[in-house]
Amino acid sequence: LKDPAVFESISGHYATGEKPPVPPLTEIDRHLAGYNLCHELFKAHLDLEIYSTKDFWQDIMKRLWPAHFILPHDHWNSLPCNFSAIVTEQWCAAYFSHVWARMVAADVYTAFTEPDVDLKNIGSRFRDTYLAFGGSCPPGEVFRRFRGRDPSSEAYLKYLGLH
Repeated sequence: LKDPAVFESISGHYATGEKPPVPPLTEIDRHLAGYNLCHELFKAHLDLEIYSTKDFWQDIMKRLWPAHFILPHDHWNSLPCNFSAIVTEQWCAAYFSHVWARMVAADVYTAFTEPDVDLKNIGSRFRDTYLAFGGSCPPGEVFRRFRGRDPSSEAYLKYLGLH
């Protein structure tokens, strides 16, 4: 629904079919994108620090907070106490992969949207790398074979409207 053309094509009054005005989808989607990304990066950084040091979690939060937020840290903030993904689920020291996966996906998507792209060639390369290798090849190598380089954050930042 982020694409105005898609929104318009599936929208309409149930009885009359009248089309509603297309809302500013880009602005809605990008609202607080920078803050949300900083929050996700903070949680990823916190997760890695909790599992790689013996420091108390509050000390870790105080140390990491200024690198991710402009607002001061509230001493009542007890994020790790309800951040169950890194304690009770399978994301211990791996929460960063959420952001990493979105970054890689944006970079892969960009290959299909670049100017003067040969879609047949790109589609074949995608099939011959991502779809063909499955788990038989390290993900970084699959990406390099598809894009010819390492992943870049530029496409993800552009997708978020931050670049």
